[in-house]
Amino acid sequence: MTRNQERVLLRLKVGDMIRVRYPTDIWDPEEAFVGIIIETKDDGHVDRMWCFKTHSTHIINRINDEIEVLSE
Repeated sequence: MTRNQERVLLRLKVGDMIRVRYPTDIWDPEEAFVGIIIETKDDGHVDRMWCFKTHSTHIINRINDEIEVLSE
């Protein structure tokens, strides 16, 4: 199974705490953000998290972003 296939199969649930990096970010692709999942593609249109660092919502892309589930 390829890395992209693993990312697509990742099951996120509302309330999961995650760490996400955006490798395609032109400013700082190594910067990590931690937050709580507030909406998933399974129950809405996109995966979204509330970010503790920026105090804002982030749209998560399971294929392009590096996502690590810290706590379920």
